[in-house]
Amino acid sequence: MLWIHNDTTPVMWTDHVTIIVSNCLFHIDNEIIKMWTRIDAVLDMEFSNNVATNITLLFNKTWKHSNNISMVSHVAIPNFHDKGTIVFGLVFYRETDIIYDKNLYSIAHKIEVAQLVGRKVTQQWFNNMMNNPSVSDFWFKKGLITLLATYAVNKMYPVYRIINLFVVQNQHYSFNLDGDYHMWPSTSQENSLLKIRQSIRAPFILRMMDHAFTKKIFWKGIRSYINST
Repeated sequence: MLWIHNDTTPVMWTDHVTIIVSNCLFHIDNEIIKMWTRIDAVLDMEFSNNVATNITLLFNKTWKHSNNISMVSHVAIPNFHDKGTIVFGLVFYRETDIIYDKNLYSIAHKIEVAQLVGRKVTQQWFNNMMNNPSVSDFWFKKGLITLLATYAVNKMYPVYRIINLFVVQNQHYSFNLDGDYHMWPSTSQENSLLKIRQSIRAPFILRMMDHAFTKKIFWKGIRSYINST
């Protein structure tokens, strides 16, 4: 018999209340986060666990936590359809998206894993800012989260030059959307494409401001915005 004492959760929307019931998930020991996965995948989760832990430690030092959750659980689920849902205290992954074995996978996959885990950790850390996708500036918030995640991964793993890769990848994606604009005839599709464009370009606009202003002024403004939301 195992008796678990859970901390009181902060106030949340009812559709954010989530419980996982499983007989096959194994907990990787970690004092910073909890990583749950199948016992057969524990060794392949070592890199993902390190990324999530290191970025959480970085945010602990540089950003005020957005809620009162003392421990975040990261759960890798086989064949999980990841919709990017943000839930208090829980981060979900499709197992195949974050496993890494240096003998089987390329360095490109390792970078993709770092980017995905970094984005998920950032979304969870700033979930209070991200919990209302219906507000008019959600595209800006989404772009800000993307930039913060990219900077965090780049700081923890500078050898991968994540920030440069991010610029190249998304710049080409943005240009491709411009070229395909004539293929979106209806109003609903145009609005959908506009939202995609906004969320992609927001981090670039912010990064441009980071270079145009002094870093002190730029990050003072960002901190003020995040604290107010």
